[in-house]
Amino acid sequence: MKTGTTKFCAGSDSIAHCLPKLAAAAVLLLVGMVALSGWLGYHQGVRDASPDGQAYRIQVKHLLDADKRALAVASRRLDERLEALALRLGTLQAEVMRLDAVGERLARRGGLDLDEFNFNAEPARGGGETQESSGEVSTIALVSDVDRLAGLLRDRSDKLSLLEQLLLSKELQTEVLPSGRPVDGGWISARYGMRTDPFDGKRKFHHGIDFAAKPGTRIRAVASGVVVRSGPAPGFGNLVEIKHGNGLVTRYAHCRETLVHVGDVVKRGQVIAHVGSTGRSTGPHLHFEVLKDGRPMDPARYVSLDKVTKLG
Repeated sequence: MKTGTTKFCAGSDSIAHCLPKLAAAAVLLLVGMVALSGWLGYHQGVRDASPDGQAYRIQVKHLLDADKRALAVASRRLDERLEALALRLGTLQAEVMRLDAVGERLARRGGLDLDEFNFNAEPARGGGETQESSGEVSTIALVSDVDRLAGLLRDRSDKLSLLEQLLLSKELQTEVLPSGRPVDGGWISARYGMRTDPFDGKRKFHHGIDFAAKPGTRIRAVASGVVVRSGPAPGFGNLVEIKHGNGLVTRYAHCRETLVHVGDVVKRGQVIAHVGSTGRSTGPHLHFEVLKDGRPMDPARYVSLDKVTKLG
C-alpha cells in the first residue's frame, strides 16, 4: 500500500479522466459565486430595508422640507417688509407734500419771497467727490432711517400746524378788530361825547360818530363778524348791527337801505348798506357806534377817521 498525498490528477495518462472533474469543479465554483452574490445582495437589501435606514431617509426628508419652509417664510417676510416700506415711503411723500403746502401758505402770509422760499424745489446741496464709502445700505438701516425721518416729519408737521394756527388766530383777531373807515368819503359832522342835540337843543351824550356823506355812499363793515340785526330800529332808522366777538359790536344807522341779513357772515371792508337819512336824522349821514360788552365806546379808538383811509 502506498502512503502520501493523493493528487487530484496525476500522470499524463489520467488527463482524460481529470477533465470531467475539472469541469465539475468549475461549475461548482460558478454556482458558489452566484450564490455568494445573491447572498450579499440579499443582505444589502435587508440592511437598506431595515428600520434604521428608513428612519435616516425620513429624517433627511424632514430636514429638507424644514429648509424649504424656512426659505419660504424668509421670502414672504422680505416681501412683507418691502411692501410695508413702500407704503411708509408713500405716506412720507404725502406728508412732505402737505408740509410743502403749509410752508407755502405760511410764506405767503408772512410776505416772504416765494422764489427764495420755494417749497416745491429740492434743497440745493453739493460738495466735492470723495473715494470713501460707508458700504452697502442694509435693509435694517434703511428701515431705521425711514422711521427717523417719519419722526422728524411729524415733529415739523406739528410745529408748522401750530404756527399756522397762531397766524390764523392773529389774522382772525385782526379781522374782527374794528379798524379803517366805515364810509367811502364824507366828513365827520359829529364826534363821540357831549353835544347839543340838533332836535331839542339840549346837552346830551352822543354815543357814536356821524359821517355826513352823499345819499347812496357805500357803507362798509369795519371788521369781520356776524349780522345780528338788519332793518328798521327806533330812532336809528334802517340799522345794521354786527357782532365781532370778544364783546365787540358795531352799529351802522340811518341807512337808506341795508344789503345784508341777520345771520350773514360779513368780512372786513364788505359793503353792507348805503348812506341815507332814515330815522331820527336831519340829513344823509352815517351814525356809527362801537360797543364793548354792551357799553358804548369812542369809535375813534378803533377806526380811522382820516378821510383818505378807506376799506376794501
